[in-house]
Amino acid sequence: MKPVRRLTLVICLAVVTPVTLASSGTPRILPFELSDVKLSDTSVQARAASLNHEYLFMLDPERLLWTFRNNAGLPAPGLPYQGTWEDVNCEVRGQFIGHYLTALSYAYLSTGNTTAQQRVHYIVGDLIKVQEALGGGYLSAFPS
Repeated sequence: MKPVRRLTLVICLAVVTPVTLASSGTPRILPFELSDVKLSDTSVQARAASLNHEYLFMLDPERLLWTFRNNAGLPAPGLPYQGTWEDVNCEVRGQFIGHYLTALSYAYLSTGNTTAQQRVHYIVGDLIKVQEALGGGYLSAFPS
């Protein structure tokens, strides 16, 4: 019982504290742009961000879009990713591309990397074509 009570207390404090601070009239936390955050070039965080960006640009948008295009009857050049979330037999195919778009967006906002921005525009543009080919309302990596 005690671990549950402790967890409940922590959750209550996490929910109540921001409300209490905000109601005092003086903002304790102010919003800021992601581009305002600069990492030291030698920091562990900067190295991790660099590795994340390398991974993002290693992925092939054509392969991520393959199942969407194929299911919409559009030309799907190349091959889909196999043995991953995007495998044509995976029950969560199509989900990863949303995470990928989010990561690219954060990469662009934090670094100004226009390649990330261009990839977002390209993928979203292609997903619009898929949506239109499917009748205009539904967008899925599943055939039905």
